Parts: sequence; structure tokens; C-alpha cells
Amino acid sequence: MQIATFHTQCDVELGDQVRLTSGTITEIADIRTVHYLRDHKVEFEFEMANVPGLWYTRQGFVYPVPPIAIHADWVIPEITPEMCSNCMREVEIPGNEPSKCPGCGDDILPCSTCYDEIDGKKSCDWNENAGCWRFPKTVSATPKRYVDNRGWIYFVRAGIGGNTFKTFYKKDPKKPAGMGEHGYRNTPWCETFDHAQKNLDALALVHGWKEISAN
Repeated sequence: MQIATFHTQCDVELGDQVRLTSGTITEIADIRTVHYLRDHKVEFEFEMANVPGLWYTRQGFVYPVPPIAIHADWVIPEITPEMCSNCMREVEIPGNEPSKCPGCGDDILPCSTCYDEIDGKKSCDWNENAGCWRFPKTVSATPKRYVDNRGWIYFVRAGIGGNTFKTFYKKDPKKPAGMGEHGYRNTPWCETFDHAQKNLDALALVHGWKEISAN
């Protein structure tokens, strides 16, 4: 019998919030260590809260979770503190989607993550009936595509498995569908098409892209 010992340190710990390469944000549920006797190498493997039983390498996720950068001057944090206008309770909610107040159940928008303070950008247009440009109350599922001044096309597409969505771009629109399409790095994966479309609409507004036919 051979006795082997090792000393190592991991840069994450149980409960840390991470972003998987798929774009999903989750927490580390467990960590295990793999020790190679011949190579004297130590590796960590990680079990995630959303997929128990599946172990990831360190290359399978990002930590700490980076903020969402839609514009050079507009960085959306993953979590933001907001105050419920109904019960006046301060809560923490996701920075890029509407939430419900845990106290009274009223709707809360991540208004503090918007860019009203940036000169020359669109100001808040919220009203009770329509919502606002970023989170309209009536969301159309109709796909919208945009083109920039280089002729690149931007659109929402599903990822592998078809249950997550994000903005993609295509430099050469003449290529067949599915070819030459790349995920837009600074937009997150979303659980619904509508959410991803809203992110693209906001991106197009910031950069001045023109809407084109979805055909």
C-alpha cells in the first residue's frame, strides 16, 4: 500500500455563484478532488445545484460571475438592490428581468440598472399601462432582426437543446441558415425567446441598428 499526501487550494467554495459555459447561473453544491499519484497532479471537479450528479471541471464555468455589458457605458449587474414601491421593502432582484416582491408579491423592475444617467441615451418612458421600453407589459413573440452599418445581421436563436436563447450575429447574410452564425458574447443566455429578444432590442437601440425583415 502506498501512502500519498497532497496540499492544494481551490479558488471557489461551496455555495459560490458561478456561470456555466451554457450561460446558466447556478451555485456550487459539492467539490471533489482527483489526485494523480504518478504525475503528482491534483484537479478539482464540481457538482452544480441545478444538475446534481453531473461533475464539471474548472473550465466548465466562470467565477466570479461577470456583469452583463450591453454597452461600454452600461453594465448590468447580475443582482441589484431595489425598493418595492408598494410595501417600501428593499430587496435584491436579478439585474436584467422583472421580479416579484417577496414581501407583498407586487412587480419590481430593476430600474437602478438602467442608463438614465448616461448623456444622450434613451430616458425612462415607464407608465402603468405599457411598462417601459426595456420591460414592456405586452411582449410580442414576433422575431425582430437588425443590421448594423457593416451589413452584419443580429437575431435571436436557440442554443443546443432548444431551451435557451440569446443574440447571434452573422457577418455574411448570404450564407445558408446555421452557417457563419456566432453568439453575441455580451448578451446572456435566457430561458425564453421573449427575454432574449428584449435584450437584442435594447442592444439595437443603444448601437443604432436598423430593424429588417425577419424573413
